[in-house]
Amino acid sequence: MTSFASFTATLLSQAWSAMLVFVAAVAIVLALRLPCRRLFGVGRALQLWLLVPLMLLTAAWPRMPGATASRLPPVVVRIVTTPAALSAPIAVTASVDWRTLLLAGWAAGVLMMLARAAVTQARFRRQLAGARRVGDESDRWPVWRAARPDVGPALVGLLRPRIIVPANFDTHYSTAEQVLILAHEAMHARRRDIWLSLFALLLASAFWFLPLSGWVLVRFRYDQELACDAAVLREHPAGKRQYAQAMLKTQSSRLALPVGCLWSSRHPITERIAMLKQNPPRPLRRLYGLAALVTLGLGLGQLVFAAGSARSVGQPPADDLPAGATADGYTLRLAVSADERPLQPRSTACYRAGEFYALDERVDGDLPPWHGRITVVPAEHGQLEVRADLSGGSLAKPVAPRIRMQPGQPGGIQTGDTVTDKDGRSIDRTLKLEVTAWPGCVKPAAAVASSSVQFHFATNSARAVVQSIAQQAGFTIDNPQSLDATQPVAGNFEGVPAPEALRLVGNLVGMKPVFNGKQVRFEPQ
Repeated sequence: MTSFASFTATLLSQAWSAMLVFVAAVAIVLALRLPCRRLFGVGRALQLWLLVPLMLLTAAWPRMPGATASRLPPVVVRIVTTPAALSAPIAVTASVDWRTLLLAGWAAGVLMMLARAAVTQARFRRQLAGARRVGDESDRWPVWRAARPDVGPALVGLLRPRIIVPANFDTHYSTAEQVLILAHEAMHARRRDIWLSLFALLLASAFWFLPLSGWVLVRFRYDQELACDAAVLREHPAGKRQYAQAMLKTQSSRLALPVGCLWSSRHPITERIAMLKQNPPRPLRRLYGLAALVTLGLGLGQLVFAAGSARSVGQPPADDLPAGATADGYTLRLAVSADERPLQPRSTACYRAGEFYALDERVDGDLPPWHGRITVVPAEHGQLEVRADLSGGSLAKPVAPRIRMQPGQPGGIQTGDTVTDKDGRSIDRTLKLEVTAWPGCVKPAAAVASSSVQFHFATNSARAVVQSIAQQAGFTIDNPQSLDATQPVAGNFEGVPAPEALRLVGNLVGMKPVFNGKQVRFEPQ
């Protein structure tokens, strides 16, 4: 898997979780907004919508690897290869990953939603042609009179909010109604409702593929207008009648304002007038509502965070796990290539914490060997993180690449440079590692012996090397004659567990060790 494919896989995993959290949060808000409005007022009902971004942020909050339910320990793998360990290169198919197509489709949908909103906003702005400023120059939110009677009242402008009133504002409304309308738009500005409308638009655009996202955006704008009405009437309690009359006099706008606040956009006028007839909740009840809202937010945030932390890391396919697999290790499938050599696939191996192998990739030429190690640790959203620490070869200084991958999907690490040899030729001196990892899977009891070998060998046969390792570690080889006694191998093991050393040497000649206590038998792979 390329780094970009790994990146898209990570995004899709996070997007799936975000979608589930978004749907759950919206469902909770829609179920509670009407009871909350009746008990604690429309202001608290609007604040209830804060649960949606709160739950999304909590779901996306980074978690420490130790917070995962499986609590898998990190495993360090030290890779050993020999010059004779060559095989056919792995076939690579040039195809577009479906995750990339899905991500591109989502991005296209978001851009379409934002482009449509931008076009609608631009159409509204064009209707303001010919508007002129009225009122005092020192006003915090200046008032502009439109050239048309069907534009406004409205509040527009993110950074410099301006109140727009229709051309017939002075003659169409009474003085008391004018005061209330201006107070309404000024209240929107004080509450930063334009910014809230922009944020709601962006959030709905991110989930454009859900049919309810547009409908939810409309409901949020309804609650925003009702909360603004209630806030104005708390400051002008004697103006309910004039407020209702101003609503009835205002011509409904046929054009929405995606980022802004219209006095009478397509909000149901009957619902707003019905709210005017209700007695506002007392301050103590509003305080109770705030306490209930904070308690609900903390409870849901903790629930979402706990659910994300407890999300178990995916398991490998059953066919790839040996018998007796448990959850205190990792399954790793490795392939290594160095300095233009073909990528050599490795057999699947399982490692417990503390078992490791030295990366000592010796190649011909004047360059030093490649050194390093690979560490696999659990990451959030069910992923695994592969951390490599590499040095030597054509590297001027050590590097530490990090990649994220889904369990069972290969990830690639490549490092190095093109160097010039003593004859002036440019040679590709790169190290390539392909790692596929899963949580779980340990070796049989005999294969996890703590014994390790300190063994160097050169131009010995596989049979001789295996017998030497077995003698050092206390194993008995039942069928040494099954191993090639003529093919020379060379390399070294330093601090490598004896079972894995036997696996690596057997892999070079197409054999695999089968452990039965201290007895080892080699069989064809």
